Amino acid sequence: MNLKNILTLQSAFDVPVGYSDHSLGAAIPLASVGLGACIIEKHFTLDKGLEGWDHAISADPAEMAYLVHESRNVFAALGSSVRTVNESQMENRKVFRRRLVARRNFQSGEVLSASDFDFKRPGNGIRPDELEYIVGRPITRDVAFEEELEWSDFK
Repeated sequence: MNLKNILTLQSAFDVPVGYSDHSLGAAIPLASVGLGACIIEKHFTLDKGLEGWDHAISADPAEMAYLVHESRNVFAALGSSVRTVNESQMENRKVFRRRLVARRNFQSGEVLSASDFDFKRPGNGIRPDELEYIVGRPITRDVAFEEELEWSDFK
């Protein structure tokens, strides 16, 4: 099917690109929408049992309705190339982000290594990508197993 050619044509000619489908089912034309096809040409038949080879590969009314419905879903799911964070994503961030917690009990003054920490949800404190700034620094207070750590806990 060479669907990636859709991207090549879009790039080369800076025009809307469609897809002429001769496959069975909806997967291939739906994938074309995911790659940017703005129109799909699909053979249509009222009866796949009619004489002629193209009736067998054509969409019947139920398949065409499914293709149209799911094409709209795929197009909507593509969203925009502009990166935005909506309110529900901000709320999800609070739930799904991970934070630094103690993998064991620590005593004030201990110098800690990466293996001394875990990252658990929900996350409101030190993030996993900030671990390098913690390793090798002494802890400023006693900390209990699985307690969340803050920047103020390190020298």
